[in-house]
Amino acid sequence: MVSVRAHTTYTDNLEPRTEHYCATEQHSHSTSVRDHPHQSSAGHIVINGLEDNSFLRIRELSFGLGMASLHAGWTTDHVSLERRADDGPQCGNNFKGPIPYGLLNLTSLQHLDLSSNYFNSSIPNLLSRIRSLESLDFSYNSNLQGTIPTSLGRLCNLKSFSISNTTLNQDIYETFHIFSECVLDGLKNLDMRRCQLFGQLPNEQLGQAKSLEVLDIGYNFISSYVPSSLGELSSLQRLYIGYNKLNGTISEIHFANLTRLTYFDASGNSVTLKVNHDWVPPFQLVTLTLRSCLIGPQFPSWLHSQQKLAYLDISDTRTKDSIPSWFWRSLSQFYFLNISHNQIQGEISNLTSDAGLEFLYLSSNNLSGPLPLITFPFVYTLDLSNNVLSGSIALFLCHKTTEPRGTRFLKLGSNSFSGELPNCWMNWQNLSVLELSDNNFTGNLPFSIGNLSGLQSLHLRNNGFFGVIPLSLKNCTELVTLDIGENEFSGNIPTWIGERFSKLVILNLQSNKFHGLLPREFCHLMSLQILDLAYNNLSGLIPSCICNFSAMAAMNYSKGKSIQLRDGFYGNHIEDALLVMKAPNINPFLIWLEALIFPKINFREKFQWK
Repeated sequence: MVSVRAHTTYTDNLEPRTEHYCATEQHSHSTSVRDHPHQSSAGHIVINGLEDNSFLRIRELSFGLGMASLHAGWTTDHVSLERRADDGPQCGNNFKGPIPYGLLNLTSLQHLDLSSNYFNSSIPNLLSRIRSLESLDFSYNSNLQGTIPTSLGRLCNLKSFSISNTTLNQDIYETFHIFSECVLDGLKNLDMRRCQLFGQLPNEQLGQAKSLEVLDIGYNFISSYVPSSLGELSSLQRLYIGYNKLNGTISEIHFANLTRLTYFDASGNSVTLKVNHDWVPPFQLVTLTLRSCLIGPQFPSWLHSQQKLAYLDISDTRTKDSIPSWFWRSLSQFYFLNISHNQIQGEISNLTSDAGLEFLYLSSNNLSGPLPLITFPFVYTLDLSNNVLSGSIALFLCHKTTEPRGTRFLKLGSNSFSGELPNCWMNWQNLSVLELSDNNFTGNLPFSIGNLSGLQSLHLRNNGFFGVIPLSLKNCTELVTLDIGENEFSGNIPTWIGERFSKLVILNLQSNKFHGLLPREFCHLMSLQILDLAYNNLSGLIPSCICNFSAMAAMNYSKGKSIQLRDGFYGNHIEDALLVMKAPNINPFLIWLEALIFPKINFREKFQWK
């Protein structure tokens, strides 16, 4: 049989960060290379005649930058060779080859941006000649080789250095040592995110960087404790140390002078946040992510002081407490809240507000009691799955039926909800994912469920639903996953499933009371990868067109294999369909269709191949 599980992954792409954009208009003081180019007969680009330009942006140039000749007569102080690809493949550059040494002639240069290209050389040692450099950006060059040369430590005017998303592969102690000569004294932005740093953070050199406003060393392999000198960086506003191998304890001393801190990310480390119960931080955070750190078992009372906090992720932090009433009252200040995968107890208060909460994750806790009234008008994702909530969901679903809900992801699976589904789905028309599996629901599916015309994923498995599949469901033509296994649905399998659901990838009808023929219209389900019809009363002929299920045939399934489906717009919803082969031997004519499962059926007596 097929067990279809839906879950949500949480990434930091919801957090406000500085991103790259492709601008179609020129900078107010920029000069495009296309304004003053001269192409030599050898195919080289010679750029000259530029005088007193404050910004030069070279974009959309079809020649490799390694072929470019840059002359010494320039007085420009900005050069950007960036490839802005966020807005589509036609946007920006694809410069390849080595970083051109002609740049070294620009001795008055202040800002050099080589980001988002395909340079494959090392960073030139002689860049240290350009002593006027204030910002240097090598980020998003995945083929960049070598390490940061020691000569860059002589760029004493450097205010911003970025080498994120490269393969630097350097000891972080060494990088701080390089910059300790003079750079750290004035450096304001240091971005070394995702560049394969390893080693230990230096205590003394870190404390030297008192001008730092942004420090991003996330997604590396740094394996030390967090130095106490971090607390001396009084100018620090944004601190990203998440997803390393950091360990040890973070305490009040690490935040002693961080009065300007607004963003703090330490997720994915083995650190323990240990502060006094009555601690009042010196900062007012806007974003805090401590996912998978140890902050429990008590709920962090110091959050009460954070009046500007809008993005909070304290999931999987081994918190066993109940949520205090002051926190429920403060929910209106958040737009993102994730306290899932803990052992939070108690009931959920009614959440009625006109504020802008958009993402609420309370899944995988021990929350109990009835489903509360939640009236936040802009909740995009609501995940209360894997708790012990109980009772009817009618009040929650049918409150103010004349007001449409903006919710796209509604996940109430793996609780103890009961009763029939109310017939008021007409005001939930924005739903893309509806997860109600593993509850105690009964009765017929309401006709209004057909109003969910944008639904992509419907999970009703392991409940007590019965009757026929309502005809209105055929309006849900965007379905990719339909999982109604382990219920008591009966009647013939509707032919319109094959006619209307052309996008289906996963179809699970197992362990119901369907009877009759397998509809020939299933031949139209060319995107289907998993089909589970086990434990029903089907009979008759198997349509030979099943051999043409190209998507299924192309997959290399095996026991325990999973399929992942992502939401096309936001990329944060993943469904796993775990293939569990119940039959010890699959009939030979189905051996290449391991995902088509008919266990406990005598094929010779009950089915024939048509």
